Formats: sequence, C-alpha cells, structure tokens
Amino acid sequence: MLEDKLYTIKEIAKMTNLTDRTIRNYLVNDSLKGIKVGGQWRFSKDDIKKFFNDSKFEHDIKNKLEKDMIDFYHQTGVTGACIVIKKVVKDVKELMNGLHPLKEYKEKGNRTVTVIDNDGNTTITIFGNFDYIAKVLEVVQGIS
Repeated sequence: MLEDKLYTIKEIAKMTNLTDRTIRNYLVNDSLKGIKVGGQWRFSKDDIKKFFNDSKFEHDIKNKLEKDMIDFYHQTGVTGACIVIKKVVKDVKELMNGLHPLKEYKEKGNRTVTVIDNDGNTTITIFGNFDYIAKVLEVVQGIS
C-alpha cells in the first residue's frame, strides 16, 4: 500500500467534484473498490488510483469536465476563466485542505475546482472569476 491514509466517499467526491451519490454508484457497479470500517466505506490510495485509471471513470469525468467547460463558456454577464494545471503533489490531502476554505468564497459566477490525483501526478481544473482563480493558484503554488 502506498500509504496508510484511508479516504472517505466524501473526500473522493471533493477530489472529483462529483456527488457522494455518484461515488456510491461506482461502488455498486464495482468500478470502485474499498473496505467497510465501522459500517463506513474507506478507500486506500491504491483503490483510488485503480478507480481513477478505470476507463469508465475517465470517460465520465471527461464528459463532466467538457459539460462544465461548455456551461461556463455559455454563461453571460460573467467574466472569468477555466484553467487546467498539471502538478506533482506529494500530499493531495494537504491540497484539498488548502482548497476547502475557498468553497466559502462566493460571488456571482460558476466556481468549481476538480482535483484528480494519479499517484502524485495531479490535474487541477478551475472554473471561476479571476479573483477566485488567483486564490486557488496561491493555494496550489504553496503545496509541494
């Protein structure tokens, strides 16, 4: 096992910008494997890596990102950008914790951050106005 940390459904949902229900659906159709600990699903980094490399997941996340990009592009009255960052990240949990406070940053416009980690090679997709993107970039820049 790459590390002892076990992730929850909620943490995987945050990483992927998918809903808890969608993650549970992946469990039902055996795309995502994990273990139950005290009645709650938990996932190792290896479980998540296999899931992220699954062609169905890749297809679903690609479709969701494409839809998000199209929706963002077609918004009117909003100034902003969509940025995709590739970065080697040693501790994705640290990145997620750094991004969490930005969920509270609300202004007019669509804001989402999707983080996909493939064994440290992390892809971060950001949709939002320039202030929001600058705040996300500050967090990403500070993570090793």
